[in-house]
Amino acid sequence: MIPQAASSRLIVTANQRLARMLRRNHDEAQRHAGTRAWTPPRILPWSTWLKSLWFDAVVEERLPAATLLNREQSEALWRALIEQSPDSGNILNLTSTATSALAAWMLLHQYQINWKQLHYPAHEDFTAFALWARAYEQRCAARSWVDDARLPTLITDAICRGAIPVPAQLSLAGFDEFTPQQQALLDALAAAGCCQETVPRKQHSSTPVRVAALHAEAEMRAAARWCRHWLDADPESSIAVVMAGSPDRNLVERVFTEVLHPDWIPSFSQGRASFHISFPRALTSWPIIHSAFLLLKLTQPRLSIMHASAILRSPYLANAQTEAGERALADARLRRGRPAEVTTASIDVWGLSRVRLPEEQTASAWSVTISELLTLAGWASGLSLSSPEYQARLAWESLLARFAALDLVGVPMAFDSAISRLRELATQTSFEPEDENAPVQITGALEAAGAGFDHMWIAGLDADSWPAAAHPHPFLPPALQLQYSLPHCSSEREAAFARRTTARLFETAPDIVVSHPQRHGERVLHPSILIAGIPSRAVPEGPDPYAGWIQKRAVLEIVPDHMAPALTAAETSGGTRVLKAQALCAFRAFAEVRLNARPLEEGTLGVDPLQRGNALHKALELFWNELRSHARLAAMPEEELNELIRRVAEQAVGEGGRPAGPLDTRFQQLEVERVEQVLAGWLALERERIPFEVVFSERERVIPLGGLELKTRIDRVDRLADGELIVVDYKGGNNPPRLLDWEGDRPGEPQVPLYAMSLDEPVAAVAFGVLTPGNFQFRGLARADVLPKVKALKPPDSLEGRITGWRRVLTQLAVNFREGHAEVDPKPTACRYCCLTPLCRISEHRSLTGVEESGDA
Repeated sequence: MIPQAASSRLIVTANQRLARMLRRNHDEAQRHAGTRAWTPPRILPWSTWLKSLWFDAVVEERLPAATLLNREQSEALWRALIEQSPDSGNILNLTSTATSALAAWMLLHQYQINWKQLHYPAHEDFTAFALWARAYEQRCAARSWVDDARLPTLITDAICRGAIPVPAQLSLAGFDEFTPQQQALLDALAAAGCCQETVPRKQHSSTPVRVAALHAEAEMRAAARWCRHWLDADPESSIAVVMAGSPDRNLVERVFTEVLHPDWIPSFSQGRASFHISFPRALTSWPIIHSAFLLLKLTQPRLSIMHASAILRSPYLANAQTEAGERALADARLRRGRPAEVTTASIDVWGLSRVRLPEEQTASAWSVTISELLTLAGWASGLSLSSPEYQARLAWESLLARFAALDLVGVPMAFDSAISRLRELATQTSFEPEDENAPVQITGALEAAGAGFDHMWIAGLDADSWPAAAHPHPFLPPALQLQYSLPHCSSEREAAFARRTTARLFETAPDIVVSHPQRHGERVLHPSILIAGIPSRAVPEGPDPYAGWIQKRAVLEIVPDHMAPALTAAETSGGTRVLKAQALCAFRAFAEVRLNARPLEEGTLGVDPLQRGNALHKALELFWNELRSHARLAAMPEEELNELIRRVAEQAVGEGGRPAGPLDTRFQQLEVERVEQVLAGWLALERERIPFEVVFSERERVIPLGGLELKTRIDRVDRLADGELIVVDYKGGNNPPRLLDWEGDRPGEPQVPLYAMSLDEPVAAVAFGVLTPGNFQFRGLARADVLPKVKALKPPDSLEGRITGWRRVLTQLAVNFREGHAEVDPKPTACRYCCLTPLCRISEHRSLTGVEESGDA
């Protein structure tokens, strides 16, 4: 509520958000009154008002000229002085130390503590801080610098001397309490004849309702659906969701987008106007800013594959839309070799890698250079930016200006140091796009100060979060903080703050819901003592809690007939992968094999798991191609055997690709040693077997099945003395497959059954060869005791009967795939490592049908 004659009265608010809201409310009131033109009210946040008083007095020469440091300059000065101090060698994180020291300096001035007279010899951190503070004060005095900490005191002194004229009237809005420094300034204004008043809040009487949710996401979803209800029931109402504690902003944004804008698609939809989140996040977390820092990496000779891929796929570069297809294909080509790094020149079509950079420059000079580099790459130019993206770009330009201002307290630096410092500033810079008068305001408890709403939901009120735990400042002695009752100094002060804030929030709207989660992981949470007495109702379990609060819902069409066109040719790629995928989920087989839908390869430092498996298979193939029989293995001297193992290991690993650098060479050496160790352990087990000959190893075969021709590669087939065969399929890793994976109508590992049923000669055993160090074993089925620790099947069960059953099951899977069966019907564990869930939309299907995924998934 704004006092009358607001246009001629100064209103000072506790924060920027409240100032914007009061200005907007005033403008709307004028429009509703039919006024066609009006003088905007003077509404300023406290910090902006102080700086305007200071600058006016300096310009009018009522105060001596001095430079007012911004926060970045102040922090940079603290950082430089701390780095020059004798204690700098003991500091692990210079940036966080400087930030913390500046915060302590601000507190000492806000609470008017005479820190120069304090002595706490036992508190080493305060002793160090006091030395830095004296150096900081001396440097500011010598250079005529003024910072935000001392500005209110200097203005108070100037008012007392009559050097600054005071307003006739001053209205204050949104302040819960004043620091001693603020109160001293207000007292000086009053003594000089300034009439002060508090902007009255519109107070409501409410009877809150308490909601207990299972966990934080369920709480957010209930709050979002409650907002959806009121948006549908009363579109003109104002709604607030106040977040106590430290909410997960990403969770809040995701859930409210899903509920209030279910049709919103990233990169395509222009905006989400129904809600606005006013607790900001770091500027670096915004994609357009992240892309700027990625582009600057092109000045380096090499890039990680992750960064190179992100640059190629960035939508914020010149011609990003017209060249999207070509850049995506280039990204796929880069990934095929699974490199950990690529040369910058291989992707730098903009020429940033060819720019010659100075060895050192000032911050302002680097600011110009950085802008030129981004312009060269066409960053954020010629694109249709959304309003949040455009505002983020303006925030970037402001960041560069603040970075350039570090010249005042900084020294020339190298490019890497400049980028590192700029990134630190961007991380410390909070940014949130301006509110476009969204009907749902999601805000923190402090930012809701002075506002008024029709409906309010206060979330996160569990006992662990509200009141918050005390966290005294590390540089200030605890006794000192308790003496002056500094913020966060004790649990009693936090409780008093939470009690006062909660009472104020309860007066902000006539309709109030409070909520809290009941669990965080395995930990049980209880409601805050401040709301424990309010009657509770739990969020009902199920796929759609509080569905009655929603009148409109997004509708997902579920197509009952999941049939693709039948294959016209028998030959198909994929081999046994076809059967395995069809058994896991028919849609997965269709998408992976027929649509060739698969994730992009990821770069790997060293030897990736696929290369390791291939090297081991190749080494075993080379070994048995040379030795051929158990008899030769048993007769080979140990020294000769070790030499053969070493030779085949080196050849197998070497065929995987040449090393690109010293680090890759070392990884290759380690892989050779690993293959040698695995072969030695495995062959010790092979020596325990009854005599056999290796018929073939790693042989490719085409197996006709159910109208398909499956290209396969059988790891190994042995022949016993009686002529019967043994099928061996090598399996590495710490979780080898189970024999149960061969059974049922949807077998998880169909390779061995397929190999066994494809052979024309009698089969004595089928087995996995488990190549796990410390656990080498054969795991399989046999007609007799022909493999170590593999027991023979007992009648009426027989290996021949198993093979007959496998033939029936695998043939049906092949027929289903050929005929085009592509239903979304995954096995319980099929979705765990599947990348196709955004394509099949199994989560939405389960949500709408009420089917929950198995706990095994």
